[in-house]
Amino acid sequence: VEVETSRGSIACKDVVIAAGPFSARMAKKAGVTIDLQPTIRQKLILPDVPEVPPHAPMTIEEETAAHWRPALNGAFGLFTDPSVPAMEPLDDVPTATEFALKLLTPASPVALARVSPFWAKVWERGTASWVLHAGQYDYTRDHRPLLGPTAIEGVHLNTGYSGHGIMAGTAGSRIVADLVVGRLQQDANPFRYDRPMPERTLDIL
Repeated sequence: VEVETSRGSIACKDVVIAAGPFSARMAKKAGVTIDLQPTIRQKLILPDVPEVPPHAPMTIEEETAAHWRPALNGAFGLFTDPSVPAMEPLDDVPTATEFALKLLTPASPVALARVSPFWAKVWERGTASWVLHAGQYDYTRDHRPLLGPTAIEGVHLNTGYSGHGIMAGTAGSRIVADLVVGRLQQDANPFRYDRPMPERTLDIL
């Protein structure tokens, strides 16, 4: 395998594609076709909100997946909007003010006030500042990662965590490493890229 970089070519026995939403584009360059659906997800950051209990756990409404957790003397707020379409991977992911308003407006069906009533007081106070961050989840059709070798010898995948990378990435990377060195065989890998992949939909909201 030879990898072209901005500093020239690097020859190696094995290469692992772990490029998040850009993984399908990278895999295509290596002759491998994978089905990834990059989808914008956003995070509302509310620093310095005195109403937030600083030692509270992450609090989530099961029906909508709207949730908040303490951070920066305030909180992070999130929800998964199933109406957002998949798109091409982006270097600069745009934010949308309506995402913040859906979480903060008490009458919204995904309002944080539905989970914890003190958020209605934060809205009424009207002095909280906030900022949005945005990125892309790399969804697979069954919302499970793509791990391990491909049909191209020496080309491996570690991608497609569908929003669960921070929770599953360590274990997933261990599986990939074990597959590369032969401690695990591909027929025992439930996350192989060519597995049957029935579509799972986001049915919240």
